Amino acid sequence: MQHLSVCYLPADSSAALRRKEERSSWDGEISTLLFNAGQHLRTICWLVQRRYPISWEMIKGCIREHFMVELQNVRTEKGKLVLYCRSAGCGSMTGGQSSQDGSALTPDSDASGHQVELEIISHGGGMIRCLATLAAITLSRSQLVLLDEPEANLEAVRQLTNILWFIDHDKRLQEEEPTLRTKWYGQPRQFLVASHSEWLVSRLGTTLANKSNIKEADLQLKVWALGVSAVSGIMPVTSAKNVHVAPWLVHFPLTEYYRTRTQKFVLYTEDYTDVEILRQLAEILRNAQSGVSAEQRRGAEIIVRKDLWTHYMHSPDPKSVYPHFSAMQEARPDLRALLLTDRRDSQPPARKGLRYFQWKRREIENYMFTGRSLETAISKLAQQEGKSILKEQIDECISYHIPKGADNRHYANKWVQHRFWNDSKGSAVLADVFEYLKKEFGGPLLWKGRFHELVSFMTIDDIVEEVKEFFSAVDRAQMAEP
Repeated sequence: MQHLSVCYLPADSSAALRRKEERSSWDGEISTLLFNAGQHLRTICWLVQRRYPISWEMIKGCIREHFMVELQNVRTEKGKLVLYCRSAGCGSMTGGQSSQDGSALTPDSDASGHQVELEIISHGGGMIRCLATLAAITLSRSQLVLLDEPEANLEAVRQLTNILWFIDHDKRLQEEEPTLRTKWYGQPRQFLVASHSEWLVSRLGTTLANKSNIKEADLQLKVWALGVSAVSGIMPVTSAKNVHVAPWLVHFPLTEYYRTRTQKFVLYTEDYTDVEILRQLAEILRNAQSGVSAEQRRGAEIIVRKDLWTHYMHSPDPKSVYPHFSAMQEARPDLRALLLTDRRDSQPPARKGLRYFQWKRREIENYMFTGRSLETAISKLAQQEGKSILKEQIDECISYHIPKGADNRHYANKWVQHRFWNDSKGSAVLADVFEYLKKEFGGPLLWKGRFHELVSFMTIDDIVEEVKEFFSAVDRAQMAEP
C-alpha cells in the first residue's frame, strides 16, 4: 500500500499554504487536503490567482458580467486568506438573503454612502458554486470534467448559461493561458454533466449547436441527464449536430433507458395485441412434441419471457421506431432489435443492429385462426358464458364469413392455401363473426383486445411455416453480431 499523506486544515488556516515549504507540499507531498467549504473556495481562488493570472482575470470578468459582482483579489488579513467582493454598480449587491439567480440581496452601500465589501461566503450559493467550478476547471489536469448538478441554486435561465460559461471558459483557457495550452495535448476537454433539470438538458443541445463561438465538433460535448425516477438509472443523450435532445427526453422515459442495463434485445411491433398473439403462438411451439426446430424453440422462449422488451410503433410508418432505437443504442451499443410489421408494399431502409420481418399475409390476425379452430373456440366460449349454441348455428356463422375454399373443415389439409387468408383483414373478419353470433344467437361477443385468446384453441398443426420462420428470426436477431 502506498504512503498516504493527509493534511487537515481547520477553518481560516490557509495562510500556512503561502509559505514556500507548504506550497511545495500542495504540489506533491500532500495527497489529500481536508477543508471546510469557505476555506476551500478561498484557497483554490488564491491558487488560480497565483498560478494563472490571466485565467483569474477571466473568472472575475465572468462573475462581474453575470452576477453584477466585482471580485477583489485574494489577500491576507491577520494571517489568513480572505476574498472580498462588492457591487459592480447595478442595483444591489449580493450577500445574505438569496435571490432567484442564486445570489443574495444586501444594500451596496452603508449609511455613509460608502460601498460595502462583503466576504465571498456571504453570497448566494449559485454564485459561489459558479466561482468554485470556474476555479476548479482552471486547476484541473483531467481531460474529462464532471459537473454534478450545475443548476443547483440557480433560476432557469442561469441553469443553461452556467454550463455555457464553464465550456467557454475552458476554451478560452487553452487560447489565452500559455501554461495551459499543451496540458491536454491539444485535445479538447469533455464535459460530463449530471443534472435533475429536464429544462436544462432539453435546451442545451440546441443552444450549443446554434452558439457560434462554441463549436460542438471542437468540444466533443456529451450531456447525460440523471433523472429522478422510481427506477434508478442513467439516461444518455448525445447532443450531436442536427440531433435535438428534447424529443428523446419527452418521448422516451427513464424506464426505457434503464432497460438497456439488463436487456440487449428489443422487439418492435405495431401494438400490444400483436405481442399477446405472439406469446400465445410461442406457447404452442414450446409445448409441441415435434415439428419445431431448436432455433424456433429458442425464439419462442424469448417471446414468452416476462421481461421481454417491446416497443410499439404508434405510427403506420415503420421508420417511426428509428429515433427510439438510435437513442437506446447510444445507451447500449450492442443492442439488437427486430421490427415486425403487417404486410407492406416496401421495406424500410436497413439499420445496423435492427432486423426487419414482414408478414406475407395482410396482418398477424390472419394466422391466429382457421375454420376448425374457430369452431372449437366458439363452442368453448359459449359454454363458459352458459349459452347454448347448436353446432349447426356455429357452422352457419363460420360458413357465412369464411369461403368454403378457405375453410379447412372441408379438407384434410391442415392449412388451406387461399387468397382469403392473404387479402382479407383477419381482425375485421373476427369482429364480424362475433357480432353476428351475438345478434343472431345471443352467443359470446369477443372484442378485439381479447382476440389473442383464440390462439389457445389452435394446435401445432394449425400454425403455418411462416409463423415458425418468425420465431427463427427472433432467435437470429437476438444472437446476431451488433
